[in-house]
Parts: sequence; structure tokens; C-alpha cells
Amino acid sequence: MSTQIAVRIPEGDLAALDDAVRAGRFASRAAAVREGLTRLLREERDREIAESYRRAYSKHPEEEWFGKVG
Repeated sequence: MSTQIAVRIPEGDLAALDDAVRAGRFASRAAAVREGLTRLLREERDREIAESYRRAYSKHPEEEWFGKVG
């Protein structure tokens, strides 16, 4: 299921959005906005995962000898 929302954007952004649609990069304004939101949410999720790893690793860092050869 999807929900329609109204969003105000600056005129310059709208012009760039329309240019991208005209160039065939997106089928419509809505498709472009959906793609942008999908990318943003993926980046946020990836950032949260990386931060979780960083926090966990800082609690239990590698031993100095780990990974050394010879």
C-alpha cells in the first residue's frame, strides 16, 4: 500500500527534477522522489550499521597481534 504526500521543494530543485525526468533518467517526478528516498533510507541504514559495528568494536578491539603474519 502507498500513501500520497505533498512536499514543497525549492523551484531550482523542481527544475532539476523535471530535467532528470525529461532526460529519461526517471519515468516521472514521483519515481525520482521515490528513488531518492530509497537511496536516503539505505544510506541511513548503512550508516547506523557502521556505527553499531564501531561501537561494538570499541568495546572489544582487536588484540595487537591479531592479523599479523610471521
